[in-house]
Amino acid sequence: MGTVSRWACVTLGASALVAAGCGNVGTAGEGGSAAATAVATEGAGAATPAGAVVEVKVTEKGYEPARLTAAVGKPLTLRITRTTDKTCAKEIVLKDPPLTRELPLGVPVDVTITPARVGEIAFACSMDMFSGVIDVR
Repeated sequence: MGTVSRWACVTLGASALVAAGCGNVGTAGEGGSAAATAVATEGAGAATPAGAVVEVKVTEKGYEPARLTAAVGKPLTLRITRTTDKTCAKEIVLKDPPLTRELPLGVPVDVTITPARVGEIAFACSMDMFSGVIDVR
């Protein structure tokens, strides 16, 4: 399990992410959200950048925990494992930075963000039925 099966990088704002040849650059959204750099990997053996790792489960109740805290400029990895097939939460969608990742049943998916400013980063399933927030301080 030592290989990364799939990964993507998304960079917002004026800074550029120079990691693993990733060069997707966009512009930051408006409305007080905390623009961030995000890197997503899936698979239990995927490498995780230095920083905090928070286990998030997708259950019949949605994302647990649904409210998380992050520090500006510090990497935060969400290790998301979908434990049920009884909901529409088969993906995680971050609004800012724009990022969508499939959540295979029983397979941990790492989503690492480095918030660039104070605010909130919203996430949800693709149908917006289950949601959560990362509070950036």
